[in-house]
Amino acid sequence: MTATASRRGRRRALVRVAVTLTRGGTPVPAELGDALDAVRSAGRLFTGDATLPLAMVTGQVRDTAVDLLRAVDAGDDETIPDRVDAAAAGH
Repeated sequence: MTATASRRGRRRALVRVAVTLTRGGTPVPAELGDALDAVRSAGRLFTGDATLPLAMVTGQVRDTAVDLLRAVDAGDDETIPDRVDAAAAGH
């Protein structure tokens, strides 16, 4: 299994768990937080002189947030990436 396939598998598992938590009768733990909060945090760390590994982590956080928001039907699929990008920019 390649590293990319492994990351995709972990992301899909995370999305499945998030959907189970948010759609099921189990209360969502506060520690899970808001996907957009994670993006805001990553966006604050990402500056113009960021290293490639930090850029990759920031991109992964962004992609995961988009997947999570889409999985829980958090709005129109076409506007979710814009909302996530706005959060990364600190808006």
